[in-house]
This record gives sequence, structure tokens and C-alpha cells, in this order.
Amino acid sequence: MAYPHAPVDGKRAAQFPLVKCQLKIQADLHEPGQPLIGSRLFDGRFECRLIFNLPDKVESMLDGHKPSVSQKERLINHQRTCAMIYDLFAYGKMITDTARMEAYAGALRERIDPDKVVLDIGTGTGILALLACRYGAKQVVAVEPGNVIDLAKEICAANGWSANILFYQQRSFDISLPEPVDLIVSDLRGVLPLFQQHIPSIIDARDRLLSPSGMLIPMRDRLHMSVVSAGDLIAEYRHPWIDSPYGIEMQPVADCLFHRWRKAAFQQRDLLSSPALWTTIDYRTIQQTDVQGTVEMKITKPGAAHGFAVWFDTDLLADVGFSSAPGKVATVYGQAFFPWPEEVALAAGDTVVVSLKAVYAGNDYIWWWDSKINPSNGTSRSKVEFRQSTFFSNPLGLQNLHKRDRSFAPRLGASGRIDRFILHQMDGNQSLSDIARRTRQQFPDRFSTVEHALRRVADLSEKYGHRGPETT
Repeated sequence: MAYPHAPVDGKRAAQFPLVKCQLKIQADLHEPGQPLIGSRLFDGRFECRLIFNLPDKVESMLDGHKPSVSQKERLINHQRTCAMIYDLFAYGKMITDTARMEAYAGALRERIDPDKVVLDIGTGTGILALLACRYGAKQVVAVEPGNVIDLAKEICAANGWSANILFYQQRSFDISLPEPVDLIVSDLRGVLPLFQQHIPSIIDARDRLLSPSGMLIPMRDRLHMSVVSAGDLIAEYRHPWIDSPYGIEMQPVADCLFHRWRKAAFQQRDLLSSPALWTTIDYRTIQQTDVQGTVEMKITKPGAAHGFAVWFDTDLLADVGFSSAPGKVATVYGQAFFPWPEEVALAAGDTVVVSLKAVYAGNDYIWWWDSKINPSNGTSRSKVEFRQSTFFSNPLGLQNLHKRDRSFAPRLGASGRIDRFILHQMDGNQSLSDIARRTRQQFPDRFSTVEHALRRVADLSEKYGHRGPETT
């Protein structure tokens, strides 16, 4: 069935196939530590239409350039792929993680009352914002920079809460609110809480947007580590690179990979030492984005060691939380595996000292880990040391490193001059088609057609453009 796509700036409406579906959300919401009670099982079915809101570049291409049917289908399929295959499967895994959802729902239910204004940072499909409404929040502010926010709005409307939730398609850094909120809820973690802009986002929102008496969910995360045996995982680091496939020496690839940690799913039997606390991130007081600490672990189970695992326990409230630790109920987060470049045979009583550091570098973290394996007293085995960092996990050309040096005086290349020309034309008076024609005329050797130029113009418009008067 086709539904009309809303006209943009008075343009004709185009017909796009939309999908009508139901988003079923089921979570175990019984109180932590209490037996399951049927009436406390939340089994909601949110009905919505998946609307693929095509950006201006697609509207312009459809109206102004009349692409072929295959081109239209390719554009629509691209939007469908972005909206459903990547985002929604990931969000679905988070919603069906009962340990996570039960804890978050329990924390919201315990802390929300009819006077509370809630800020949900990284709302995604809006599940936490919707639960905040269900538990009686006066107002919810839902912040999400991705296009999935359009789906969250649809779900919100389908459940009759449009008047209760105010949506911002922005980063939390970029919003301002008329009054401080009473509660901030978020889950911006990756495998570990030290992930992309998670910590800077919480620090900024807490200091700017939360009332002095307000609360944060989660309150804190505690990160633990243990030495692990991970033969299957380490094989993926080594093969096929060290096998000289087709007689070609490819060891340098393995050398890079051993500076890269990855998501894993360990069991209790994989741990060779008792878990040790590495650090605690208290979101109520944290000020620094970098984290470092040194941990000494005593080997309690002899075996072949391949590195160490890191996970977190979270306190959403003082008495509500969950853990991503090995041996607990599996969560969407899993654990982080930090490899060693070679297998080490460990005996009971050996000690492993790990200095682990995460340094925030603009958009994500660079990790450094130094490991020292000390044999127990009375053995003739020698001490082993490794020094590793994700800084070395990707091939880095010296030219690119030179460009990041603070003393480097850059000059725009050809691509930069094109982007500068296009951005200068975005004055609020010219359409994308007009800018594309001017770009084609200015750089005929780079753009063979106006449509070719339009793709470049539209990409920049999607990233930097906005409607309405100029803002600071």
C-alpha cells in the first residue's frame, strides 16, 4: 500500500511504499530479588507505521531530476536499510535484554512521580521515555541525533503520549532547556561505559540540564577485570595472517590486531583469576573523561592465558542494577577482551599486574594496557611483559599523523575547496539544485553532471544545513 509523502516547501507529494507493522516489547519487570508475578510482566505492543522520511536531497532528486524507477528504488531501499537493518536490530537486542530492561524499568518506576520532568539522552526508539510516561512523569524530553527519532515519534503517537514527550533530534550538547530537569536517564555505553562521547555527554548534561536536587540513572558503574583463557578468540587474531596464505607473508596484520580489543562472551570457567575492581565511574561526581588504574590479580586456576576480560556492574539506583560479568545472565553488552600477543602458561599463585588506561581523544577512547606476569616464588620461569595500545591497531600513515600535529599549518586541498564553495552558497536563499548547478559550473572537471554535483551538495546539506533563520 502506498501513502503520500508530505510535500516539502510546496513541492508535489511523491508516493512511497510504507510498511505498517507492530513493534512488540516484552520485558520482565518484577522487583529485583522477588519471584515472578504474572501481573508484573510488561507485554506491550506498540503499533506504528515505519515512515522513511527522505531528506531534502532525495526529494530534490525525485522532483528536479526525474531519476529512473531503479534509481528511486535504490534510494528508498537505502533508507529502508539504514532505518531497519542496522538500527532496529540493535535496538531490538537492547529491548529484549531482560536484565537491562528490568533494572531500568524498576529504577524509573521507583523514582518517577507526577511532578518529575525526565531527560532521556540517546532515546533511540524511545522505550525509556515511553516507560517514564507510563510511570507518570509530568514531561519527558527525549534526545536522539539519529533518524530513528522519527520512529520514536510514531511509537509515541500510537500510544497517546505525544503531549507528554518533547523530542530533540540533536546531541545533548546542543540543546538548551527552559528549566532544569529532575531526572536524567541514559544508556550510552558500548561494551564498556568508556565509549565514544558517553562520559562527556553525561558530565555536560548533569552540569547544565539537571536541577541541583536531581537524579541520574545510572548512578555509577564499577569496572572489573580478570585474566582469561580464550583459545578460540585468540585463533581469530592469528589466522589466517600467520599461516602465510598462498605463500604470502602477512604477519604485519596480526601485529596490528593484537593491539585491538573486542567484544566477547566469557563463562565463569574461562576466568583464571578472581575478579578485581579496576575503576568506579560515579556519574554524579565524575569530572574527567580519562580513566586509568593498575590491578594485581592472583591466579587461582592454572591454564593457558591469552589476555584479560573487562566488564561492568551498574548501580542504576542504590538498590537496583545489573551486571555484564561472565557467569551472570547474558546481556547485550558482553565483555571486552584485551588480548596478549602470545599465550602464557600460568600456574596457581602467579600474579598478573595490568595497568589499563583509557584516554578520550575527541570522539572515542584510545586504550593502553601494560601487562606483567610474575611467576610464583620458587619457580624458574621468567617474568613476561607486554605493552599494547589501540593506537597501533590500525595502519597509520606518517603523513596522516603529521597532519594532526599541533604545529602543522594546513592548506585546503581540492576536495576541501569544493566543500568550502558549496557551504558558502548555503545562505538560505538558494535551493540545492541551484547550488549544484553553480558547483558543476565552478568545478566542471570534478562533476560530469548536475546530478553528480547534487549528491555532494546534498550530503553537506544533510550534515550542516537547517531550516529557518540563522542561529548561533
